[in-house]
Amino acid sequence: MRSDDDQAAGSLGRVTVGLPVYNDPRGLRTSIPTVFAQSWTGPIRLVVIDDGSTDETPSVLDELGEYYGGIEVIRNQRNRGRPAARNQILEAAGDDLLAWIDSDDLWLPRKLEFQITALAAAERAGDVAVLCTAPFRWVYTDRQQERVKSPAVEGDQLYNALVGSLYPYLWAQLGRAETYRAAGGFDERLARRQDYEFFIRFLAGGGRVVSTAPGVPLCTYLKTDVGRSASEVAAANAVIEQKHRAVYRRYGWRFALQGRQKHHQLVARFHAHNGAIARSWIARARARALGPLLWARRPGEFLPAAKAWYWRGRRAVFRGRRHLLRLLRLLRTARRRMLGEARRRARRAAELLSRPLGRSPGQAVNALAQRQVREQVGSWRRTLPTEEVIARTGSLVETMSDVDAVAIWLQLERGYREDRRLWSARQAIDAGRARDPEDAALAMRSIELLALERDWQQCVADWEAATADSRAEARAITYVRVSRAYRQLGSPRSALEVAEAGLQHFPDDERLSSELRRARAVTTRWSEISVPFAQAPTVGEVTSLGFLSGSPEPLRGSLTTDADPEAPIVLLLNGEPIARTYAAPPADDGAPAFSMNCSQLTEFLGDEDVVELRHATRPIALGGGSTALRFVPGFPSHAAEVTERVARGHTFNKFGQLRSGNTTARKRAILDLYGQIEDLLAERLELTCYPFYGNLLGAVREHDFLGHDVGGFDAGYLSPERDPADVRAHLLTVCEVLLEAGYHLTVEPWSVMIRERQGEELFIDLNFAWVGDHGGLQLSYGWRYEPVTDIDRFRAERWVALADRCVRIPGNAEAVLGQLYGSGWLVPDQGFQLEVGLQRDERFLLTTQELEALLATRPDQVRVRPTTEDDE
Repeated sequence: MRSDDDQAAGSLGRVTVGLPVYNDPRGLRTSIPTVFAQSWTGPIRLVVIDDGSTDETPSVLDELGEYYGGIEVIRNQRNRGRPAARNQILEAAGDDLLAWIDSDDLWLPRKLEFQITALAAAERAGDVAVLCTAPFRWVYTDRQQERVKSPAVEGDQLYNALVGSLYPYLWAQLGRAETYRAAGGFDERLARRQDYEFFIRFLAGGGRVVSTAPGVPLCTYLKTDVGRSASEVAAANAVIEQKHRAVYRRYGWRFALQGRQKHHQLVARFHAHNGAIARSWIARARARALGPLLWARRPGEFLPAAKAWYWRGRRAVFRGRRHLLRLLRLLRTARRRMLGEARRRARRAAELLSRPLGRSPGQAVNALAQRQVREQVGSWRRTLPTEEVIARTGSLVETMSDVDAVAIWLQLERGYREDRRLWSARQAIDAGRARDPEDAALAMRSIELLALERDWQQCVADWEAATADSRAEARAITYVRVSRAYRQLGSPRSALEVAEAGLQHFPDDERLSSELRRARAVTTRWSEISVPFAQAPTVGEVTSLGFLSGSPEPLRGSLTTDADPEAPIVLLLNGEPIARTYAAPPADDGAPAFSMNCSQLTEFLGDEDVVELRHATRPIALGGGSTALRFVPGFPSHAAEVTERVARGHTFNKFGQLRSGNTTARKRAILDLYGQIEDLLAERLELTCYPFYGNLLGAVREHDFLGHDVGGFDAGYLSPERDPADVRAHLLTVCEVLLEAGYHLTVEPWSVMIRERQGEELFIDLNFAWVGDHGGLQLSYGWRYEPVTDIDRFRAERWVALADRCVRIPGNAEAVLGQLYGSGWLVPDQGFQLEVGLQRDERFLLTTQELEALLATRPDQVRVRPTTEDDE
C-alpha cells in the first residue's frame, strides 16, 4: 500500500535533467552516471547542452549516450554562456519536472526519490509556485575540506537567501519547468551567479522553497575557487545589486551595504585563490571601506558622533592603565615566590649530599653494569638482525654473572613487541626460557605473546599448566589476554573467572574491567532479565531482538507501509540516541524491513537501563506490544560510557563493535595511506586501485565513508592474470612490493591488510578481482549476485568524491555494487551481512603453503590469518 505522497509523486510524470557543459569530458564521466543510478523508477531524460566544446567532450557524450541511453544532446556552434544554455534547457523541458546538474557535480542515489516525494507533498498543501531543494555535501577539492550544509527554509526565505543560509544552487533543486519559465528564466548577461539572481527573483515574486530532511545530503558539490574568474563575479555582482536594489533595501539601507560588502569579500577570495594578490587586496580594501558606513547612525553619516567616541577612548585607556599596574604587581609577587622556591631547593640538595649513600659500592657497580648491558642490547636490537641479537645477548649475559639475565630478556622482548615485531619478541622469550626454564616472569610473558599471536589453544594450555607461584608473576595484561583466549575458544565462564581473579590483584585496572564486562555479556541470559514496559501507537515491530536477547545476530524488524522511508530508525539508550539505520522495502514491495547490529552494547548494560527503538518520533514495538525494555541483570550499568563515546564520534561497526568514528582527521589519515599505496602500485606494477566493497558503496551512495567500516579501508585492483596460479602469484608479487616499501601486512587468502606498523588501527584492506572463465568479474572476498561482464566498462574509470578527496572508481561501479549487494544497495542497511549466500572461487585464493612461505620470508612484517576475525 502506497502513501498519498508516494501516489502523488508517481503522478508527476517525467523528470528532465538539465546539464550545460563546455570542454569538460572528465566532469561528464563523473556526473552523468549519478543521474542514471537513481532509485527513482519513473522516466528520466537527460538534456545536455554542449555549448560549443572544442575538445573530446562531443565524443564522450556519444559514448555515454550509447551506454546509458536517454541522453538528448543539443550542440551549439559557438559558446553562448551558461545562462543561455540553461534557458535552452527550459525550452526543451516542456511540462516535465526539471532537475539540474553541472558537470563534475554528483547526485546521491536517492535524490530524485526524496525530492519528488517532498515536492508532491508541498504542491498538495498550497497553490503557490514551489521548488524543492536539499542538503548537500560541500567538498573543497583544492583544500581537502568537507562539510554538510542544510538550507534554511524556515522563516523569511528571501532574507535567508540574501544572507546566504538558503542556498540557490540549481544542482540541489527540483521543480516544474513551468515554474522556472514563469519566474523569467536566467539573465543571460550574467556569466556567473545566474542561479543566485534567479533565486532572488523567484522568492521576491512570491515563490516558496521546501527541502528534504535536514542533515541528510542528497548531492555533492565539488567546490574550488581556482580557475574561476573573479572579474566575472565582480561584474555579475554589479548587475545583481543594480537589478535588485529595491529587494535589498526592503531590509534597510545598512543591510544593503552589508550585502555589497559581502560581494567585495567574495571577489577578494576568488582573486586570492587564483594568485592575484594585489587585486585581492583592492577588493578587501573596498569591503573594509564600507565598515564606517555600517557603524553610522543614519544614511549620509560617515562616522558616529566624534564626542562620544572621544570619551569612550579615554575610558578604555584608563581601564587599560589599571590592568597594567595590576599585572606588574602580580609579576613582582611571582618573582619573590620563585626566589623563595629556589632557596628551598638549594637547602634540600645540601641535605641530601650530606647523607651517606643508600647502597654499597658493589651494588652501584652492578646497577651500572646492568644499565650498560641494557643500552648495548637496545642498540643491537635497532641495528642488527634478530638471530644475531639473540646470539650476542646470550653470550653477554653468560659472561657477566652479576647481571639480571631475566630482566635483559624481558627488556629485549618488550622492545621488539613495541616495534610490532612479534616473531622477534617470541625469539627473545624462547631464548630466555631456554636458559632459565623455571622463571615465572618469562613464562607469563610467553603466555601473553601466545595471545598476541592468536594461538588461543596454547595460551590457555600454558596458563592451566602454570603453578600458583608462576601465576603470582602475572601482570594485569596477562589476565586480560588469557580471558580473551578463553572467550575465543568458546569458554565464557572460564573467561569470567580469569577476569574476576585478575581484578582481585589489580582492582583499578580498566582493561580488566572491560574484559570482565565482555565475559559477563556473553554469559548473561539477556532474554530472562529484560522487562517489557510502556505502550503506545507504533510504526513497526521488531521480529527478532538479536543482540538484545544475547544472540550474536542483528536486531531485525519491519515498519508499517505508511512509514517515511527517508527518516532514520534510531536506537535509544536511556533516552539518548546511540545508533541509527534505515529501512528498505523487500523485493516483493511489502513492508519496509530493517536490521541493526550493536552486539557490543550488552557489555555496557546494567540495572535500570532502558532501550527503545524509534522511527522519526514514533516508537517501534519491541515485543508483546511494549515499546521499551528495562534490564535488571544484577550488576551496575556503564551506559554513560556508551553515550559519552558516541558523543565523541564512536560508532558501531559491521561486527557490532563500538569503535572510533570516522572523524575528518581520521578520514584524511586513511585517505593519505590509500594514496600512498595507490601511487606505489601504479609506479611499480602499473596497477589501478579502486575502493572495493563497503568503501565503494560509501563512495557511490554517500560520497563518504560508511560508519560501519571504521578502521579499515576496502580497496582492490583488477588482476591482469586469469589463470588461478598466475592470479595468486601476482598477489604475492604485490605483497613483495609492499614489504620492500616497509609496510606491515596481515595476509588472508583473499586480501592483504596493509599498515604502516603492526597493530595500527588504520589499515588498507587490499582485495583483488579477476576475469573468470566465462568473462564475468570475480572478487576475492566473494560476491552474491550475477557477475558483471562488461569489463571494458569496468576499466573506463571515473572519479567521485569520497570525504574530501576525489578517487577513482570503476566506470560501472553501480553494476559492481549490484553484484555484491543486489538491487538493495541504494538504501543503507547497517545489519546487512555480505557473508550470507556468498560465492567465492577458492582456486584463486592463497593456499596455506603460500601463506606460510610468505610468513617465513619476513616474519616481523607479516602475519597470516586463514579466517576473518575482528581486531579487539
